[in-house]
Amino acid sequence: MKRVSFADSGIAETSTEDATQETVSDNITSQQMLLTRENTHCLVVEEEHDMSQYLTNCGYQCYRLTHRNADSGAANGLLTKIKNREFCVLMIHLPVKKKDIRENRYHAHLRNLVSWTRQAHLSELPVLWIGPLGNAWHDIEIRNMQKELNLFNHYFRKCMA
Repeated sequence: MKRVSFADSGIAETSTEDATQETVSDNITSQQMLLTRENTHCLVVEEEHDMSQYLTNCGYQCYRLTHRNADSGAANGLLTKIKNREFCVLMIHLPVKKKDIRENRYHAHLRNLVSWTRQAHLSELPVLWIGPLGNAWHDIEIRNMQKELNLFNHYFRKCMA
């Protein structure tokens, strides 16, 4: 079972017994992620209702997509909304191939998520990718995005609470 909690630093963390990895932009502070209160709309791409439920409980309005929704017509116009800064933060849980998204659509889906991340970075929106350790972080799209946007990885271990 995963739960999302926000530490005093403001960075989202998933509570699991396994190590997880997150990628965030180094040109934002962790406080900016939750203190941007003039716009309370968040774009959350996740399979479980963890991050979106917590943000909703904190007073944010979440536009939540599953990875299957994000790979369909439900995501039409989101790149423009990100460009126009209609969201205060973009949070993406790394999709699991064959579980969250079909294998033949996985790389196209990652390219779509990466393009949203690039646009959010250009629009100076905080972006947070969260996911378990594994080979998905070594995907060429994610590696190129990390190099191009000067993103960094942060590893942490959480225990069930």
